[in-house]
Amino acid sequence: ESTIRKYREIWDLFARHVEAEELDELEHVAVSKFVHDPTVQKTTQDCRYRHVGAVLRWCDYENVIDRVEKPRTGDKLPKAVREDELRSICREAVKDYRKKRRSGYCRPREIVWIVPAIRFAYLTGLRGSELARVRWRHVDLERQQLTIRKQKSGNESTIPLVEPARELLRALHDGEGGNTFVFRSPGCDPEERSARRFREHISRRFAAWRDQAGVRSELTLHSTRHGFATRLAENGASAITIKNALRHSSISTSLKYIHMANERLQSEVESAFS
Repeated sequence: ESTIRKYREIWDLFARHVEAEELDELEHVAVSKFVHDPTVQKTTQDCRYRHVGAVLRWCDYENVIDRVEKPRTGDKLPKAVREDELRSICREAVKDYRKKRRSGYCRPREIVWIVPAIRFAYLTGLRGSELARVRWRHVDLERQQLTIRKQKSGNESTIPLVEPARELLRALHDGEGGNTFVFRSPGCDPEERSARRFREHISRRFAAWRDQAGVRSELTLHSTRHGFATRLAENGASAITIKNALRHSSISTSLKYIHMANERLQSEVESAFS
């Protein structure tokens, strides 16, 4: 749904910026002007190029988009949260909860329930939307695995649950099962929710506690997923293992974490001889 919204948003914006009313009238110069708009960031230019280009190629107008130069954004490495940073963020969450409880601004467990959700994301590499959909019937502690019912590709898969993740789930479980969501506030519907709103709510809380903790401002909720992958790479996992664990569609994405681990190794070796 979010992908469709993004395509519609960019295409509507594109339609307002070009004079052509039909694709047959569209010139590559108009596309290039829209894509390489100097008033927007490079990442936005790249996003426009990909989304407009995808539609044009689907409509057999690749001759138009192929004449537009692809924006140069550079190859940026993922922003992975470190374990110490995650602990700092979680501590701020607990402090925030205690402060609001003393002031009477929240009910028991109203905010603090987010802490195990963030930790679980780091221990499993789940995306925010996947975290939102975890129900107790998806958890199999005996087989030490979690079933992902819906993800980016639309496929179903299982991921391993490491002992810290299993311990977290055992601490949370209070006899509920079936369709009940694992991570939720005390007052929410236990079986119905918007995954998008859940993700956005957790992301806002994460950003607020991140700033209060004074850790890197570029970290987001998605950085927990990057942190999971980076930890695998730093412990010697292959690109294939990382690809399977995070369910990447391309191994090139998985290789970025290998590069990050190698850079850290280089830095530590250098510091040992400095």
